[in-house]
Amino acid sequence: MQAHDDIVKAILSSLPTSGSGDQDGLPSLEQAIYQAENFIRAIDWSQPWLIALVAFHVTSFLTLILSRNKHDLLSGLLFFFIFLACLSQPLNGFLSSNWEHFASANYFDQSGLFLATVYSLPLILNCILALVLVLRATCTMLVSVKRKQLERQLKAKKSAKKND
Repeated sequence: MQAHDDIVKAILSSLPTSGSGDQDGLPSLEQAIYQAENFIRAIDWSQPWLIALVAFHVTSFLTLILSRNKHDLLSGLLFFFIFLACLSQPLNGFLSSNWEHFASANYFDQSGLFLATVYSLPLILNCILALVLVLRATCTMLVSVKRKQLERQLKAKKSAKKND
């Protein structure tokens, strides 16, 4: 378990803290992909709590897709996901002090990088999707209302011409 902690700490410490470009001879995009692969490999994805977290994110995504035409539900989900994402910092502190009860290694560092990656990032992506779906529904409704308005104006002009 200590070796696993050392791997996680080494990966977290190797991440650049500033916007430095070329390190170790690799372009920044290739380096970011390399570090992301190492980050993913360092995590024991067979832990029940991580499986449950991934299942939650998949279920959340599917719920958004299936409810794309239910605008009230989409708005509610958007605010719910924002609320959950706002809880990430206190959640990281709580999980950092209680990781022995559910995890094989302490993934919860002071910066919250792990929780931000596996918890907040998928929530934020779901928020973006929900926002896009709500905006699409709003634009569709706006176009529909404008068409009806133009049809009424056209009918009013036709009836005014008939009366003349």
